[in-house]
Amino acid sequence: MDLLARRLLFTLLPALVVVGLIHSTIMGDNGLLRRHRMESDLDRAHRKLASMEAENARIEREVRQLRTDETTVRRAAAEELLLVPPGSVVYRFEP
Repeated sequence: MDLLARRLLFTLLPALVVVGLIHSTIMGDNGLLRRHRMESDLDRAHRKLASMEAENARIEREVRQLRTDETTVRRAAAEELLLVPPGSVVYRFEP
């Protein structure tokens, strides 16, 4: 092997190894880009979980009120079934 070939080999080989390692670190299966994407997905999942927990707490409060408060039950029945309690005044608006 002549001198030029040796110099190229000992210069290019380490450079190629370094480039390969950098590429693997950034683009690989466990690289920085994948890690960033996974952290973003995890953050999105945490936000969705918090939203669902808040909705669940609201529904639990509503159920608790429906079980204990008769006025709430009447109001819910009036809204859902379009019932009007006796003695109430009903206003109808024609379009």
